[in-house]
Amino acid sequence: MKLTVGCKDYEWLEPLIHGYVKSDDLELQFFTDAPSNRIHDRTVGGDFDVAEFSLAKHILGYPNWEFIGLPVFPRRFFPHSHIFVNQNSNITEPKDLENKRVAIYQYQNTLALWARGILSEYYGVDLESIEWVTSRPETFEVPYDPEIVDHKTLPEQLSQGKIDALFLPTTNRIYPLPKNVTRMYSDPREAEKIYFQKSGFCPLMHDIVIRNEIVENDPWVATELYELFQKSYASHLTRITDDTKWPLAWWTMYLEEELEVFGDIWARSFDFNSNVKAELETMIQYAYDQHLISDIFDPQDLFYKV
Repeated sequence: MKLTVGCKDYEWLEPLIHGYVKSDDLELQFFTDAPSNRIHDRTVGGDFDVAEFSLAKHILGYPNWEFIGLPVFPRRFFPHSHIFVNQNSNITEPKDLENKRVAIYQYQNTLALWARGILSEYYGVDLESIEWVTSRPETFEVPYDPEIVDHKTLPEQLSQGKIDALFLPTTNRIYPLPKNVTRMYSDPREAEKIYFQKSGFCPLMHDIVIRNEIVENDPWVATELYELFQKSYASHLTRITDDTKWPLAWWTMYLEEELEVFGDIWARSFDFNSNVKAELETMIQYAYDQHLISDIFDPQDLFYKV
């Protein structure tokens, strides 16, 4: 069976993308060159049989999607290091975001959902006091009517003080840092370590979805795909033992430190009953608390039971 797959070319997925890991029964055609938001849009439009997808949008659109999730989570990161502020806005701690003008790509963006939830739960930030600015129209109705600005100018607006803070899903767009711009946390790695120690989470951002008609007609495909993703990850683990794999002078020390602090976070991305269930329950609670969904539901309902 031939399937189209829309996703980013993650290192752990490279063995499957390039054919080091293969299936006797599935022929996968990967599309990896589109930005994440375009992959999401094309998935909704029916362009892909299988795709990486925004977890926040998956939660907000449930149960009306024409696809179901696989318990594979290709993208995780901590929000703390993705929050930038204007140095003249007197923001030195999360509570200082109150009554400020804060920009995000979309109010319903997964990073924004996690960041707001963490800021509220762990730092007591009054989210409703913040003036939210976005750069893309919302897919679903949100409880605010934020001003929409050009996303290409957000770093410039932050530098000029037209916005006080900026949450960025991809931080390379803001480097080198513009004048007057810095991260909100003076030591974001330490803040993220503390958060992990308290919660056990490295927040999930995306999952993998497969079209309903495929699993309804051929249920074995979902299980086969899940096993292929696991095999690709296992193959990746052997590849990264090569000291010359990454173009970073200290990458082995980074890897050693991460394993010491977090353990193998990514291995848990294939185990729904590890800490993934708790993270998804937290996301659903945050979406409810932020008035993005009207009911709490079991996160297992989002996924095919492989």
